[in-house]
Amino acid sequence: MTFQPCFRNAHVQTLLGSAVRGLQRELTGQTVFLTTPDGDELPALWIPRPGPLAVVVVHGVGGNHKAREGVSLGRRWLWRGLGQVLLLSLRGAFRAPLRPKLYHGGCSEDLDSVYTWLRVQVPASQIVVVGYSLGANITVKWLAETRQDLAALAGAVVVSNPWNLQKCCSHLERSWVGRWYRRAMLHTLRQRGLAAAARFPDSLSAQDIRSSRTFQDYDSRVTAPIHGFSSAEDYYQRCSSWQFLEGVRNRLVCLDALDDPFVPSGSIPTRGPDCVRFERTGHGGHLGFLGSGGRLWMEDFIVECAAGWY
Repeated sequence: MTFQPCFRNAHVQTLLGSAVRGLQRELTGQTVFLTTPDGDELPALWIPRPGPLAVVVVHGVGGNHKAREGVSLGRRWLWRGLGQVLLLSLRGAFRAPLRPKLYHGGCSEDLDSVYTWLRVQVPASQIVVVGYSLGANITVKWLAETRQDLAALAGAVVVSNPWNLQKCCSHLERSWVGRWYRRAMLHTLRQRGLAAAARFPDSLSAQDIRSSRTFQDYDSRVTAPIHGFSSAEDYYQRCSSWQFLEGVRNRLVCLDALDDPFVPSGSIPTRGPDCVRFERTGHGGHLGFLGSGGRLWMEDFIVECAAGWY
């Protein structure tokens, strides 16, 4: 599928793409809570439908199971009759976690719980994992590190992956528009961090959360200490997904726009195993990909990939 953008400006693609997807009605389904081995839970919207495939959508920074991109893909998936939809909320994304942990770019082990749950719910269906933005980073890391039997995995699609977390954090600080994006995302992260700190004041400092002004601040004061990293830099180094590509052994499609305002030029990988397919567009922004006539091309692309896997 060739992408013909309706706008070539990366920021228009990013912001208008989000706005157009926000016009769609929420999906109706069952709210479920998937348990993790350490006693936490992952809220999700579960929509069982007949079909050969079950898709699980992993959101990005500031998202949850109500995120616009996931809802939009879910609507397109159901319209095509492909099967079940599971829109996931990572730890602390929907409500305060039950353990002193929050989602971050390396929390790939939680996808094991999701995959196991889906295999029980729909044993006759193949599973497709779709990761958006930070959820894309998590998905690639999971594919490389999981010890699960992935025979039921039809494939995965990741979109607008930050790939190198350190470089993306630094890149956003270099321009006023980058800092504007960062402020919007960090506002949501701080709110969720404060909700967790209210439940676990001995593990999380509300003052540290409030005083975080950049992603590096937040990751130094919150992400690193509660998840066992020595520093924000250690977290970025150990969890950036570019280094996990060579460990991927299942079908993976990586969709990236070369004008993504969140991702610095040259940090998008160009090589991987034979099972990895790279799709790069000159335009599209970050999770924009609005095609000619305002077409939601990103959703069409993902659905067409999945439809060819069964």
